[in-house]
Amino acid sequence: TDYAFVNGLALSVNSKVDMSFLYRKISPQYQSLYTSAFTESTFPTNESGFYTSIDIAPTDKIRINAYADYFHFPWVKYRIDAPSYGRDYLVQFTYTPDRNVEIYARYNNKNKAINFNPDDKVLNPVDNKNKQGLRVQFRYKLNRTFTIRSRVDLSWYDKRGNDAQTGFLTYFDIIYKKVFSPVSGNIRLLYFETTGYDARLYAFENDVLYGYSIPVFSGKGYRYYLNINYKLNKSFQFWGRLAQTIYLDRDQVGSGLDLINGNKRTEVKLQAQYSF
Repeated sequence: TDYAFVNGLALSVNSKVDMSFLYRKISPQYQSLYTSAFTESTFPTNESGFYTSIDIAPTDKIRINAYADYFHFPWVKYRIDAPSYGRDYLVQFTYTPDRNVEIYARYNNKNKAINFNPDDKVLNPVDNKNKQGLRVQFRYKLNRTFTIRSRVDLSWYDKRGNDAQTGFLTYFDIIYKKVFSPVSGNIRLLYFETTGYDARLYAFENDVLYGYSIPVFSGKGYRYYLNINYKLNKSFQFWGRLAQTIYLDRDQVGSGLDLINGNKRTEVKLQAQYSF
């Protein structure tokens, strides 16, 4: 039977505690090309699982969020040559002493199966690998015009196993937005260093209108970007973006038709909008 079942419940326990529960069971034979669902996989197929979360606000300045997700794949998947299971835990503590300052710390622990065949056996053994992440972010609004934001990200992959890898990422943002000013923008300087691709890190980036970027960082290097928005009048707006990644551990970037000879990848975007 080709079936898909997703059912959830959201509860407000009291004024300070909210909880949610979600159960999904999707057949391996179920296929739907233009749908999305709350699943661990990219597409809603070959998965069952149970997710629960809690949101606690003991005071106006403190908020605690946590979730646990247990999932099972009853048939083979990409890079997983056998039925498998996994779990994902996260807890986040947010402190907002006033409207100008926000600090949060987040810890994530994920265990998921993958093919692991260092001895080149005929059949790929499937092993559960653990990935942990720790993030601390600080945001401070200096005044009505400038806001600064900084983050430190750490990751550990298979920490006590045979394929141990680590990752580190940190960035600093300056955001400019002045009331009634036609110009706004932001700039970021980022440094990353990982010992393997499985310890890779991600960071959301501001972009042009209707655009977004969530690049992956693996290896060692720097990245910076600059976004500018200019409102000429009520009808015309312009956006510009310059971003560049500088790798310190390679002489070529990308592969195939995307290959760049050198250690730099540069992106330039220009956008204009006219409103009738």
